[in-house]
Amino acid sequence: TSLVSSIEGPHQVDGLEIDTDTGEVIAFFVHDTISPSMIGEPERIPAEQVCHWFRQDRPGQHRGIPELLTSLPLCSLLREYTLAVVSAARTAAKHAAVLESSATDLSDDDEDLVPLSSVDIDYDQLTVLPDKYKLSQLKAEQPTSTYKNTRDALLGEIVRPLQAPLNIVLGSSQEWNYASTQADHVTYDLKLLIEREECETEIVEPTFAEWWREMQLMGEAPSHIDAEDVEHQWFWDRRRDADPQTMAAARETNLKTGTTNREHELGLHGVDIESHDETAARSLGVTVAQYRLMLAKAMYGNDVVDSALQAGGASSHVGM
Repeated sequence: TSLVSSIEGPHQVDGLEIDTDTGEVIAFFVHDTISPSMIGEPERIPAEQVCHWFRQDRPGQHRGIPELLTSLPLCSLLREYTLAVVSAARTAAKHAAVLESSATDLSDDDEDLVPLSSVDIDYDQLTVLPDKYKLSQLKAEQPTSTYKNTRDALLGEIVRPLQAPLNIVLGSSQEWNYASTQADHVTYDLKLLIEREECETEIVEPTFAEWWREMQLMGEAPSHIDAEDVEHQWFWDRRRDADPQTMAAARETNLKTGTTNREHELGLHGVDIESHDETAARSLGVTVAQYRLMLAKAMYGNDVVDSALQAGGASSHVGM
């Protein structure tokens, strides 16, 4: 965002230089500090050297808005509600009370007890009241017993733009069973999947292309191969299993039925199958082919694997 007016002009809006013919951003103006007292002239950086990732909802939109922008009023409401409940609880915890009298008029002995006046109360001691008076302690009329439900409802609305389940926001799943938490994570995981694909397109791939160009300039990469022609794959960490035994049994079933494969499952954990199998085979003192054959027999049984190898005329090399 532009912090000074010196860069504003017909084609320069909010720190961006716009092409009037195409409407595309052709340059960014970037400051080397965010301190208002130390602002100098911004540096103009061409758009092809900047990764600007945001959600574009309409044509001509050049900047995004925070995902939680619409939740800010709810954050303020939650803070005010919390402070009100705490204030009510603090008042109720104090040794504060009201003197009530059933007398029709005050006698001479009660002349010191003037209505709406205050009387000191000794803590941790029995208090003797005047005749026809009773002591009523102030009570918290705020719904402190329902505070948790209100807080959780507000938090759920606040993080709804992030599609985050409530147990992540609260940092606890003690009130839900395993199936419920798994179901709540479905939409959240799908959102992360979409964002990661967008990140690969908008951030990771352009960064890789620039890195590959630098490697070519340094003579560390073939100059005749473009970055998009280089075979590569990006791995993202997946959510850890809350019940490893159950998930392991499910993966084993999927592997046996052919609905998944080891390369896919390892990729979900950010692990390359080639590096994984080489390390595992070396730790057992066997070759990668022998290691994969061992896995195949452990999964499908010796007879099934041997029959498949004989029917296909294959060697002992098994790729999984």
